[in-house]
Formats: sequence, C-alpha cells, structure tokens
Amino acid sequence: MKDILLAFALVPFLILPARAETLEIKVLGMVCAFCAQGIEKHFRAEQAVADVMVDLHRKLVAVTLKPEAKFDDAAAVRIIEDAGYKTASLEHTNRALDVIRAEGKK
Repeated sequence: MKDILLAFALVPFLILPARAETLEIKVLGMVCAFCAQGIEKHFRAEQAVADVMVDLHRKLVAVTLKPEAKFDDAAAVRIIEDAGYKTASLEHTNRALDVIRAEGKK
C-alpha cells in the first residue's frame, strides 16, 4: 500500500515537462538581417543549444539550451563579440522562445 501511495505522489512530478534554460541577450549595434543570420548560425553550431531566435527590432538574441547542457555566459558573449557586437545584458530565464517571439509581434 505504501508503494502505491508513493507512486501516486510522484506522478505530478513525472508529468511535468523538463524546463529548458533560456539566455536572453541584449546586443548593441545589431541592425541588419545578415548580422542576425550570422549570430544565429554560430549559436546553432553549439552542441548545448536547442534553439535560437534573433529579434533585430528589440536587439535581442534568445538561446534555449538543451536540458542539463553546460554552456557558460562567456561562450555566449564571445559569439556576440566575434560577430563584431557588444553584449548589453545577459539574463537566464525559463521562458519559451514562442513566448519571447510573441512579445516581439505586439
């Protein structure tokens, strides 16, 4: 009986989807689609990256990391700087890229 109760107690935790970490990076100087494409390409080449979105109007690069992936802030800043830009801010969130994209369309 104790095993059955324990199994039911764990069900909600097993059903919850794994939350991926997202880096939201504000970039100074990014103004053209070619720039955005280059930054996106470099982030996608990283094994720890699950998805990436670049929003030119908001000067934002959002990078979703794979669960349990190791990717340090310095690597993200280096990708931005190697493309010729400066990082204004870098924030760790759990927001999905769909939510971030939708905010840019408002």
